[in-house]
Amino acid sequence: MDTEKQTNSRLIVFFFIGTILFNYPILSLFSDEKKEIFGIPLLFAFVFITWAVLIGLTFITVRTHRKHDSHHSDQVS
Repeated sequence: MDTEKQTNSRLIVFFFIGTILFNYPILSLFSDEKKEIFGIPLLFAFVFITWAVLIGLTFITVRTHRKHDSHHSDQVS
């Protein structure tokens, strides 16, 4: 499979994972106001940690794709 197609496929998968994780049924699992992590309500912790992980995965995927492209263009020249 072409590297660009792989990258696009991964980004689409990250989008759908985010859509599922930020949808009502999953968020309702963490909506208990009495549960806290280090003084932060569990729902807020889940949202921000999940958001950060998705951004990190997207960054790593795009960066890996760019490194591969620059390495490939160096070999072609």
